[in-house]
Amino acid sequence: PQPVRTLADLCSGQSAVIERLAGAPGLLARLTAQGLAPGVTIRVVQRMPTHVIELGETTLAVERRVAEAIFVR
Repeated sequence: PQPVRTLADLCSGQSAVIERLAGAPGLLARLTAQGLAPGVTIRVVQRMPTHVIELGETTLAVERRVAEAIFVR
């Protein structure tokens, strides 16, 4: 089986598919509203000072604690 990884584990330029989201209901609602959901492909643009990701035509910046709540494969 593949090891469990989060968005925080990915390097700049890497792509992955969201497997699941973790966290408080408010955080989950916000992430879902921004288009992050299981099955969605994301690409890491940068990791520092904050994680910047692309999904489709959307670019989002998320804090490290949020990146650690986005599980990918």
